[in-house]
Amino acid sequence: MPVLVTRLAGPLQSWGVSGRHTDRDTLPYPTYSGLCGLLRAAAGIPRGQPGPDLNGTQMAIRIDAPGQQFTDFHTINPLDSRTVSQIRPRPHSRDPRATIYTESGAPWTIKNRLVSLRTWRDYLAGASFLWLIDGPSDTIHILKRTLEQPVWPVYLGRKACVPEWPYLLGTYPGPLEQALTAIPRVAQDVQDSALECHLFAPHDGWTERTHADRVGSDGQYGFCSRWVGRVRCDHTVPSTHELFAQGAQGWP
Repeated sequence: MPVLVTRLAGPLQSWGVSGRHTDRDTLPYPTYSGLCGLLRAAAGIPRGQPGPDLNGTQMAIRIDAPGQQFTDFHTINPLDSRTVSQIRPRPHSRDPRATIYTESGAPWTIKNRLVSLRTWRDYLAGASFLWLIDGPSDTIHILKRTLEQPVWPVYLGRKACVPEWPYLLGTYPGPLEQALTAIPRVAQDVQDSALECHLFAPHDGWTERTHADRVGSDGQYGFCSRWVGRVRCDHTVPSTHELFAQGAQGWP
């Protein structure tokens, strides 16, 4: 079966798993729900509707560059009275000052006082991942066309994290395990040829790792398992442009 090859790299990434309200965490690698959300955005599927058909597919992530994690301290100042007066609320809408919530879920106003909202948001800087999807030819063709012509902008976990070009590298003839070792690294400054890989399906000899992960689009949490191992990849390319050209022409 063909394997869809996507490069997840950019200035910032953030793959939250349990953070809410003012504390927004990130895992050091993409979450399954975040990858499904990227596909939903590309397909233009709104909340509450079934996502893209992934039956018979298998996903894998190869960590080519782990990047560095940091926390951004962010504040949002309350709206002044003049700004509030210029907002024209829709019928039956809330007070414009109560559109942003604090960690407790209460409106922005606390005891009738306007307060600044403080948030701590975790990001990955300089990370680079190889995202592989293995599945039936018809499904891979649909997913490839979806990522080539996205309906909505795609992002790396959060809407502020835009992907670096090129992100869609084409297809590999398969199988998935071979693609993990045959496709060159998508980061040029990595010396270690033993790269950590994650499969979202059981794999003999690999270690199971479980995370609380969002399932569906209703905000509920479930448990998503991944199997973690290491593969050896000695291939590299001088630039991402050559990597993109190689993917367009077909992998060896």
